[in-house]
Amino acid sequence: MNFKFQVSARIARPVAETFEAVADPAKLSRYFTTGGAVGRLEAGKTVHWEFADFPGAFPVQVVEVVANERIVLSWEANRACPMAMRRSSTRATGPPSP
Repeated sequence: MNFKFQVSARIARPVAETFEAVADPAKLSRYFTTGGAVGRLEAGKTVHWEFADFPGAFPVQVVEVVANERIVLSWEANRACPMAMRRSSTRATGPPSP
């Protein structure tokens, strides 16, 4: 079985501010990576994210970054998560252009 879904949200903030809230590890750690984030999102880099609910940092590959337009990330599936067991990796793209 293939799991496929799309998530979207409207953020009532300027595009540049929203982009920085994701690209900057200090800002991302305040609301998403509750265990911390290491490394700014730059194409070709590997950053590390950690969540308080799931101890242990894991690598996230930064595939593409276009400032204020697009961020594409890829990471290996979490084998401990039943919904991810059939997938070998996950790819996230966002935010879309205004």
